Amino acid sequence: MSPTAAARPVRRNPLDALPYIALAVYAALTFILIPRHELWRDEAADWLYTRWGPSLAAVLHDLGWQMDPGGWHTALYLIARVFPSPLAMQVFHSLLAIAGVFLLVRYGPFSRLEKCLYPFGYFVFFEYNIMARNYVPILFGLCLAATLYPQRFRRPWLYMLPLALMTQTHMYGGLFAGTLALLYVAELAAARRARWREYAAYVAPLAALGLVSLVSLYQMIPFAEVRNMLSGGGEIDYFQTARGILLRLVAPVVRPQFYFWPANTVSPEHSTLLALLFLAGLLYLVHPKPVPLAYFLLAGGAITYLLVFRGSNTRFIGMLWLLLIFTLWLGSYYAVPARWAHTRWMTLYPRVRGVVFPVVLLLQALGTPTAFWMDFHYPFSGGRETAQFLNAQLKGTNVLIGTVLSYATQSIQPYLRPDLPPLYCLEQERPYQGLICDAKWYENDKKVPPVEALRRLLRRYDAGSFDQVLLVTLVPLQAPGIRVLGPFPQDQRVLCGDESFFVHVLDVPALRPVLDRAGPGGS
Repeated sequence: MSPTAAARPVRRNPLDALPYIALAVYAALTFILIPRHELWRDEAADWLYTRWGPSLAAVLHDLGWQMDPGGWHTALYLIARVFPSPLAMQVFHSLLAIAGVFLLVRYGPFSRLEKCLYPFGYFVFFEYNIMARNYVPILFGLCLAATLYPQRFRRPWLYMLPLALMTQTHMYGGLFAGTLALLYVAELAAARRARWREYAAYVAPLAALGLVSLVSLYQMIPFAEVRNMLSGGGEIDYFQTARGILLRLVAPVVRPQFYFWPANTVSPEHSTLLALLFLAGLLYLVHPKPVPLAYFLLAGGAITYLLVFRGSNTRFIGMLWLLLIFTLWLGSYYAVPARWAHTRWMTLYPRVRGVVFPVVLLLQALGTPTAFWMDFHYPFSGGRETAQFLNAQLKGTNVLIGTVLSYATQSIQPYLRPDLPPLYCLEQERPYQGLICDAKWYENDKKVPPVEALRRLLRRYDAGSFDQVLLVTLVPLQAPGIRVLGPFPQDQRVLCGDESFFVHVLDVPALRPVLDRAGPGGS
């Protein structure tokens, strides 16, 4: 090569900028929707739990109610000490999602079209971006692990960092990290190094990951009360469950209705055939190389088992989608076996994959516009509007706000002024601070009769010294000494449909005679 040719700058294709434009649009739409997104119950519970935690040690100790590792809650605890608004949690969460998408756009072995479509799939845009929960570190961790994968043996400590991050966030993150660690050990064993000392550089990083995994497993051990609540269960229709998982995985169709979680709209007589076709298409995407295929089957089998036997919520089904993307990325680092390289099968594979994968990405994006529209225009419940009303009406902080059905009313508390005390959970007669009460939501759903709820609230009032007493319920109460301030939201347009909150102001001296006349069993 001549010096002139060597010095000639490489000409870039202007179309290479399209994935970065898609990333910018993804980020822009994210920050447009975040301020409009009202926290759902599980988002609110995590935020309240870490915000009201007296110390980080107490927060980590009480994880037995949630059965999650402590990484996500540690991050929220630190964020809440600096920024008391739940918007800080949402921004932090979305920044992790954007970072994961950036890694895929920058380093992923995908075509320009695939990189442009990937950010707008339902799971990547909504479930693991707008919904602020402890699943986005898995998305980010997998993308980081895939980026570092070629250096896994040269820089083992660096490679173990994203695995440790996933282990400390959720059970599914631990599953990904554990299967990747098994693959790592298997490849080390297959290398057949001459001396055992050649393995010494990998022992310490693997041991460190194992220690983090043990800590995570310990933190996920549920308390006895939680084990008792989770011990029940009915029979499972495994075929219907597996079919539903496949359909929601490949085509998460979102209906423009209240509670718009993806629900498949295909008729039952056609759903089985479609599910089998989708499964065949997914397997075809990863089949040519033994190592990625083996990893996909191992991790996918474990995830599918958990989905069928432990619950197939949409956010969990998305783990199979993350696995597919990661496996395709992983496959770019392995060569096709020589005995397959020149077969007709392998000759057709790039063309078929170039059609199948974009189609799957388009199916993924089916639900995103509806999810964006519904979340932008309709609040999840009346929680934020109720909190805004209370913030304006309550001039002091020495107030007692009781709640009935506290699992529902937890969507109010994140938006209350930071100087206001936590809501008082009348089902358990204790301040509502997130996970501790939330883990007993089965008990909370057993509504306390109105008279008993009022008696419990007055007992709390008598035990302290409050300037004002309020009660928040899902239905209005009418009695002397109770004044209803109004339903929230006032226009009744909420995603949950039935979660319009009624705020009552109690006149304690006028209410006591009414409760006395009601008698012990009054309702």
